[in-house]
Amino acid sequence: MNLTFRLAWRNIWRQPRRTGLTLAAIAFAATVLIFMITIQQGSYQMLINNNLRLLTGHFQIQQTGYLEKPKIRNAFNHAQQLVEQLRSLNHVQHITPRSYGFSLLASAKRTYGVQIIGVDTPI
Repeated sequence: MNLTFRLAWRNIWRQPRRTGLTLAAIAFAATVLIFMITIQQGSYQMLINNNLRLLTGHFQIQQTGYLEKPKIRNAFNHAQQLVEQLRSLNHVQHITPRSYGFSLLASAKRTYGVQIIGVDTPI
């Protein structure tokens, strides 16, 4: 092992310009990689937060069986009472009842499938 290491070390410094360029290229690639991973992780976190803020939030309560058959009939009957109960919990910061539905939107030339989102905003 000692002989192999000595031969490798001597071979590395036989061409100092090549060794310097290789080290500089590795350092540059590592710096760019760290920078790009940081930007990527930050943009992922921003996308997740924006999506959660706009759509479902961090937590969702659904009626039993809603995911299997997402129909308006499977909605809560007394949503306002549930909202008041959840607001009384200590760790709940914000709560807003939302309703989702799908429909067709038609014009004279075309028909579109749309998602309708109803939000009951607090006053």
